[in-house]
Amino acid sequence: MELSKGIKVTSFFPGRVRLHVAELKHAPALATMAEQELAKVPGIKRVETNAALGSMLILYDRRALAQPTSAQSLLSILDTLFPGHDFARLSHWLTG
Repeated sequence: MELSKGIKVTSFFPGRVRLHVAELKHAPALATMAEQELAKVPGIKRVETNAALGSMLILYDRRALAQPTSAQSLLSILDTLFPGHDFARLSHWLTG
């Protein structure tokens, strides 16, 4: 499912989502920054990126991300890392 041009959910299970993010492809510094920044969000257990493929795996606690402060923090970081994309639909997937 495409969330925004260049960002797709490629796999989803409650507590685990894999995204393809075109901007991560061949951008190891951005991939590392994404891992570090997203790991700060309450409820995010682990983030793994692959700059060669442009993929990002996020393991999370669904209940923790349902808290407004966690959800807002996640969206804010994603908006900062990947400006111009709308991540509101991702939030629905993670907390719904």
